[in-house]
Amino acid sequence: MISALQRASLSFHSLVARAAGPQQEATPAVPKVILDWLARLFTLEGVPFEYLVVNPVMLPQESVRFFVIDANWLYRAVEGAVSAGVSSSRDVIATLRLLESQLGKQLPSYAMTLRSRARGLAVEDPPPPAPNVAWSGCLIRSIAVSGWPGIEVAATDSTGKACKLIRMDRLSPSVLFCLFAGVATTVNVMEPPETLHFGVFFNQSQGYVFLRSLGYNGSTPGKQVTPNIEQNVAFRSSTAYPGVVKTASTAVGLQNALLQNGLMAPGSTITAAEYAVQMVQAAGLQSFEQGAS
Repeated sequence: MISALQRASLSFHSLVARAAGPQQEATPAVPKVILDWLARLFTLEGVPFEYLVVNPVMLPQESVRFFVIDANWLYRAVEGAVSAGVSSSRDVIATLRLLESQLGKQLPSYAMTLRSRARGLAVEDPPPPAPNVAWSGCLIRSIAVSGWPGIEVAATDSTGKACKLIRMDRLSPSVLFCLFAGVATTVNVMEPPETLHFGVFFNQSQGYVFLRSLGYNGSTPGKQVTPNIEQNVAFRSSTAYPGVVKTASTAVGLQNALLQNGLMAPGSTITAAEYAVQMVQAAGLQSFEQGAS
């Protein structure tokens, strides 16, 4: 039995023959399995790492490197892939005709849907035409890549507009590859959102938190008060529960501190939600800017 890729390959060769025929009849759509394979190549999937980073010193430990994609390089890679079975100048002409009429227009838009398809999200079929290929990306080599299995990455361009994430893959346990639509100038690397938790800072043996606004008198809810205001956190004294927060006492202390600093309405009582606002620590975020040292 022949595989789906082999059947599609035979079908693709028939398209080449028809495109080169004397009648030059309209060719049908390129088989989806071929389009999918070429779209993955268009996002550099399967390209040897030494073609991306020609020397290891270009990507040292604990570093991030930005790059901009040359669209001509991508099209030449596709051209090389589809010419694997070319055996005559007639085939060359037919292949170039297919590249110009179908693949050259379909691949960018189809490549931008690959990640959504892999995640099981609904996408338009066929996808809408993509603008000119102006892609960029980054390579991150860090222990954080292996330490945070659910790491998330987002990017913006020089105007602050979000860049669509086209591909994000671990090339090794410590190397992360990201490809964006648009020219990314800022990349934000975030801990997995499930790392959201209650947290306490420590000064020697005393735990404390920084007070945050609750929206009273037009303040921004959740924003840390400036200048910083520290409030101690009470812990259980029993050796059976080391490091366990004494919730009731801590809540009273937070309530008094909020009232004294005008962060709550006079006479009000702290709620569970307001207690959580003071105690929660969000997932960590690290920003990298192109050209920054």
